[in-house]
Amino acid sequence: MGKSTKLVSAIDVGSNTIRMIIAEIGENTGINIIDEVKKPIDIGKDTYNYGKISIETIKEACKILKNFKKLMLDYRVTEYRAVSTSGIRESANCDYVLEQIRISSGLSLEIINNAQERLLTYKAIEDYLPDFTNIKQAGVLIVDIGSGGVEVSLYYDSKLQFTEYVKIGSLRVMETLADLEKITLDFASVIEDYIESNIYILKDRIKPYNLSNFIGIGGEFTEIYKISKKTDKEKSIKFVSKENLTDLYKKIKQMNTYEVAQYMQISEKQAEMVLPTLVIFKKFVDLTQADGIYAPRVSLRHGILADMADNIYNTKRKEEFLNDILSSVAYLGKRYRIDDSHALHVREMAIKIFDKTKKIHELGSNDRFLLEIAALLHDIGKYINLNEHIEHSYSIIKAQDIMGISDSDLNIIAHTARFHNEENPKSIDSYKILPYENRIKISKLSSILKLCDAMDITHKRKIKSIDIKVKDTNLIITAHAKDDIPLEKWYFMKKADFFEDVTGYRPILKVKG
Repeated sequence: MGKSTKLVSAIDVGSNTIRMIIAEIGENTGINIIDEVKKPIDIGKDTYNYGKISIETIKEACKILKNFKKLMLDYRVTEYRAVSTSGIRESANCDYVLEQIRISSGLSLEIINNAQERLLTYKAIEDYLPDFTNIKQAGVLIVDIGSGGVEVSLYYDSKLQFTEYVKIGSLRVMETLADLEKITLDFASVIEDYIESNIYILKDRIKPYNLSNFIGIGGEFTEIYKISKKTDKEKSIKFVSKENLTDLYKKIKQMNTYEVAQYMQISEKQAEMVLPTLVIFKKFVDLTQADGIYAPRVSLRHGILADMADNIYNTKRKEEFLNDILSSVAYLGKRYRIDDSHALHVREMAIKIFDKTKKIHELGSNDRFLLEIAALLHDIGKYINLNEHIEHSYSIIKAQDIMGISDSDLNIIAHTARFHNEENPKSIDSYKILPYENRIKISKLSSILKLCDAMDITHKRKIKSIDIKVKDTNLIITAHAKDDIPLEKWYFMKKADFFEDVTGYRPILKVKG
């Protein structure tokens, strides 16, 4: 193994399977998979049925991960990332499960939300679907079926337009409808009606794009892809036609679980998931003009490897996905009718102040990105109430599912947006209970956002640009403005105190015509 490569491990503790990939990643050589292992587990069945994971299942998970850790040591893995999704995340005893796994196996398991899972999976698509760039340009619906839920994302003109998460994952559907399966002769129709009742609100958001491309990920789609009829051309582009998918669905809906397992040469546990997976894909592909489904056959663990490579080598893909996130944030703002011009101007000034005051705040690149998002969304609450918009901005942002953003970071964004017009964060209960580190970040970021919002308080962009200079304990901001800005100056002075309280530096606004 060369100096420019690393041996790493990606572990996905899923709802019904625990998987691990060991791979060599390099700046120039990409990702080379060396070994893959997987073990079945009943985490999701416990959580979705009983609300918590049983002691027996916890012990089994600990045993599996302990063996995975031994294999990692045998390979001399230098870095790893282990994540879990809805199966553990939604369990009532989540914290205890994580601690028992840590003590037993020595592995720290990271709980990620749906938005983070989506970003990781999409990162892997580029490596496994060579024409992905052109497909995004033309427009594509991506449907990623997990055990607990379905991630739906829409790209158009190479930009991520929106993402949504719906709790209709293949395992969750089967567990939810288990009693009905016993008393109906047409269980497939029951699943169809159930899926339809959960996705009807997305129809009006998807259909107007007339999408010609569809990408399917997750569920048992890898096995569905293998068994589906394909021409040589379809094999070369990893594609299943809509016609062949429909034919397979008609066959599967007539079979019981044992027959599906025998027909597809898979385990009965996997076979249970095939019918709901087919129904979900069928329902979504019908909302597009696509002739079939691209099947890059990627998973969360492939995305973990791609993300590790991005972070170690600071790849171009990392920047592209950050832009995707900002595109989805901009789309969110449009839905709530924010003033685009004001939001973009505030964002531009906020980034400039952040970059010029690094020695003052000592925050990192991720914090800068959170400030960008908060700047774009700080006025989103005005959609509900003009006079009390800050509380509504906080609530709306907290309720969002922004691709790639963790729950902790979303909390920072929401509080930063709230405090762009709030004088005393310490009076807010949701702020007081946060960890010290997050409270400090929020205060620093919101102190910058306050100044920038003040400099465009009229929403007329009277200040065309700003220059920033730190002198002694003063932050001197020179505003280039053609018009008089008495309101901006007055508001800036009101917000300057908070910045000084937080950083020890006094903001001073100077104006040049």
